[in-house]
Amino acid sequence: MIALARRYRDYVWPYRRALGLGAAMTLLAVGCSLAQPLPMRYIFDDILRADVTPAHANLRLGMAVAALVAMIGLGALVDYWATRLLSGSGLNIANDLRVA
Repeated sequence: MIALARRYRDYVWPYRRALGLGAAMTLLAVGCSLAQPLPMRYIFDDILRADVTPAHANLRLGMAVAALVAMIGLGALVDYWATRLLSGSGLNIANDLRVA
């Protein structure tokens, strides 16, 4: 495994920033997808109780929905760019290997 890594190190090295950023963005996308149930928990546990006044419930519900939409949007955007960076780097590495 180490010999294989040494063999392809020169081909991967020029794309290290894109690969590192793509990996970090992938972890951020996973974090966004793991955090998505939190606003739903807040809606069911805190907003849909009988002792909450309707005016406060509407405001809280709107904020929880906005947070959920923001998490989904951020996760989708980060996932798109991570996929784009990683696949582009992979294609460039494969092209460099073919040329060599």
